[in-house]
Amino acid sequence: DGTPDITELPYDSVGSLIGVTNQGYITGFDYYTLFPNLTSIWNCDLKFYDKNWSLQNVVEVKSKLHDSHDTVDMSVNALKASNDFGIFGVGNTGYKASNGWNYYVWYGQINPDDGITVWDTLLPYGPSGQFVASKKNTIITVGSIGASNTGMLIRKINLPSIPFQTEFVSDEQDIPGKVNQPQVTVYPNPSNNYYNLESGKRIKQVSVYDLRGSLIMQKRIESKRSRVQLESAGVYLMRIEDVDGNITTKKVVKW
Repeated sequence: DGTPDITELPYDSVGSLIGVTNQGYITGFDYYTLFPNLTSIWNCDLKFYDKNWSLQNVVEVKSKLHDSHDTVDMSVNALKASNDFGIFGVGNTGYKASNGWNYYVWYGQINPDDGITVWDTLLPYGPSGQFVASKKNTIITVGSIGASNTGMLIRKINLPSIPFQTEFVSDEQDIPGKVNQPQVTVYPNPSNNYYNLESGKRIKQVSVYDLRGSLIMQKRIESKRSRVQLESAGVYLMRIEDVDGNITTKKVVKW
């Protein structure tokens, strides 16, 4: 029905939406959450990784004003993923002219395969861009209008379908290419101290990344069981490689 299957992170956590293409490449974008159902992103980038978590490409999400003005300011107030429509975004954008800054609200449809904005429209400045409802082929946003923020403005956006290969997943075991691999267990999760690792085959190496793709720690093991400790609170991706080269990725939360 076009509804994405994505795990929501706590509103006070740094997080990232992850999608995996059929070719094994990963698409992600970083954000921080201010309020329920509302994300705020400045100069948003879509990041593409290979299966070894090496950064391959970074594409800036931008509105059509970037192509016609030298000085453009843009923020992304909300992003939503859809199995039919790619990544749909809304935010504020403006350009500087002789009469000062001119602001608009932008609505963009972004192809998660390459990060290109394939559909974009600009409307007079007004709503905050907070998603309140979503159905097939429909996005509804609501926001305050006027200097006193006493009015409400609702917009209903009908999206065209676009073809793309990225598949959004909520469980790392759903990633294409993960079938018939030995079961790997990480517990407890969340944890405020240690994570116990158990695998059907001897684990060769464990690597831990933050959601910006930076390597936090790496540990060689050569055992079916081990223990990993993380220092700082946050959300991490744990990449576990066994002696046969099978790779399992787990999302772990540190209190």
